[in-house]
Amino acid sequence: MKAIVFALALVLLAAPIAFAQGYGKSEIQLSSTSVTVAPGSSAQLQYTVKLYSGSTWGTTIGIENASTLSSQGISASFSTTYGDPTYSGTMTVSASSSASPGNYTVYVYATGDDPSIAAVPLRVTVQGQPATTSVATTTVAPSTTPLFMLVNSTTLPINGSAGATLSVANNSIMATIRPGTYVLENNVTYKNYNFTLALFSVSNLGSPPNESSYVPVGAYAFEVNGKISPTIEFVNASGKPYAIISTVKAGENVTSWTFLGGTLNGTVYKGGKYAFADTWVHKNSTSMVNSVFFKPVMWVFEMPVPVATSASTSVAPSTSVAPSTTIPVATPSHASSYYVYIYVIVVIVIILILAYAYMKSRRRI
Repeated sequence: MKAIVFALALVLLAAPIAFAQGYGKSEIQLSSTSVTVAPGSSAQLQYTVKLYSGSTWGTTIGIENASTLSSQGISASFSTTYGDPTYSGTMTVSASSSASPGNYTVYVYATGDDPSIAAVPLRVTVQGQPATTSVATTTVAPSTTPLFMLVNSTTLPINGSAGATLSVANNSIMATIRPGTYVLENNVTYKNYNFTLALFSVSNLGSPPNESSYVPVGAYAFEVNGKISPTIEFVNASGKPYAIISTVKAGENVTSWTFLGGTLNGTVYKGGKYAFADTWVHKNSTSMVNSVFFKPVMWVFEMPVPVATSASTSVAPSTSVAPSTTIPVATPSHASSYYVYIYVIVVIVIILILAYAYMKSRRRI
């Protein structure tokens, strides 16, 4: 009898763990892909967290690169942070009075029982500092040097003969290193090397040359032994260029430009300029592939400038290029908690019945 009670107690303790796992996936839709704010002010837009697949349980919406943005004077808040998909609200994006003019990327994502399939980029443009009436002070022009801040990365030691596959942002960006992919640097071919797939936010960067209808929304890069450089090549056994296959979850209106000339210092890539537009194959409305990148350089994702709409316009589905760190484990939603409580009550009743039967049988002895 004691063994039965002990076993039931273990089941009871394990129940919340079983119910704390995720049940579905959600997607985030924003009413606009960009906002403009002045230092010391804020702007608002609408958002919707919609069930993408599976069952509705609950999500918490947030900003993936909040700590990086905070150090730059950018923050965001939500009128409703938690709920069962589908739910909507108002997102407020703020720039501190010390925020430097330029472009920033806010990555909106959801965690919980229905985590988002990808983070959604929101381009935030901070306008120039307001004019000062002081005659005695000298105004220093804001920096216009392009700046890329690391959001997420994955690094693996590679055996060129075997190849490998890396991903970031919950598989939103994948790099496939085919077997027989080696590294050529300074006329020396390396079979073993460290490969990094890295995702960056972008600031102080405008539209590509002669492409004012497109704006940058983020970037990604390959690194070899911690270096981003066009002097390094991926080659096959014959020394011929052998590309890394890039697969990105993105809409049909997303593309990229190769960006060269900057320098990488730890988690920051600084400087450089647009080199040329890239060609992607859009397999469907949510995925695109590139099979010609054979150097570890930077590529900047570009999206069309959104058409201004009124506040009453319905929320348009986002086309996200989404980086994401590992989704943290969240506590169960109220729906899952309900079933846990029912489960607990049933188990307790069974234990009481068994205990009563046990005591009654002892009295008969």
